[in-house]
Amino acid sequence: MTSNNPAASIALAASALLASADAGAVTVTSLAGAPDPGPLSGQQLVVSFDAPAAPGFSWSGGLATATGTVRGVHTSPALNTSLYGYVSSAHADPVTTLLTPALTSISFYWGTMDSHNWLWVLGADLQPIHFVHLSTIAFDPIAYAHGGSGRNRRLSI
Repeated sequence: MTSNNPAASIALAASALLASADAGAVTVTSLAGAPDPGPLSGQQLVVSFDAPAAPGFSWSGGLATATGTVRGVHTSPALNTSLYGYVSSAHADPVTTLLTPALTSISFYWGTMDSHNWLWVLGADLQPIHFVHLSTIAFDPIAYAHGGSGRNRRLSI
């Protein structure tokens, strides 16, 4: 997911993933991207921007899809030539929510993770229980400072 606005975000609501409303129950891991290392062992790809949403998965808000880059609107994740999802201040609604069926984990490739991008993990009651931002995950600050592919991450929650 990419964005070009401090107000833009993506929220993931995974009902069973976070059946308890305890923020301590959430663990976020981060792997360097470019290319995307793919889902973790035991995970499988169920949502792709190249195909309709899988049964039980739905998006709301300002999600858009694209290929390539349009300055000031969206930036393609490094080494990605397929469709990708993004939110942008160029849209009337710079926030999107993914609602999911019962999950034990979820991961996604976050291309161009910049300091103005953030993510809220929601519990089964759709209340925020965990905040994910560049300042809350481990990353290589030298690779990040060089920009480009150093800002691509695979997040697993």
